[in-house]
Amino acid sequence: MLTKAKAQELSASWHSGEWSALYHYSIQGDFQPQKSVRYLWEILQKLQNQYFLACPYSLSNEQQSQLKSLQEFFENEIRSCTYINIEYKKHPIYGYQYPDAVSGAGDIVGFETVKEPV
Repeated sequence: MLTKAKAQELSASWHSGEWSALYHYSIQGDFQPQKSVRYLWEILQKLQNQYFLACPYSLSNEQQSQLKSLQEFFENEIRSCTYINIEYKKHPIYGYQYPDAVSGAGDIVGFETVKEPV
């Protein structure tokens, strides 16, 4: 299990730019429930980069381990801090997985999610 400091460090290494949820977590260090799905989606895009990049690359075992640990950290934060229930769904055409808040998000002001990815 990752510590908060290690999760911040990994978020800094893996974020997708200044606009991303992981970037904000790496800087601020506070879990924001309204970004629950965004944290997981950003991690999944890295783990499944063959679906999203023009020139996909293979992740080393260490890189996969870092991303999976970061995913587990945020899943635990979601479970312990919210009533949000996240399910991973498979895109019906392309086959990649994406997170979906199936319940519990309605009570969170400003909750951010991803529409079914195209």
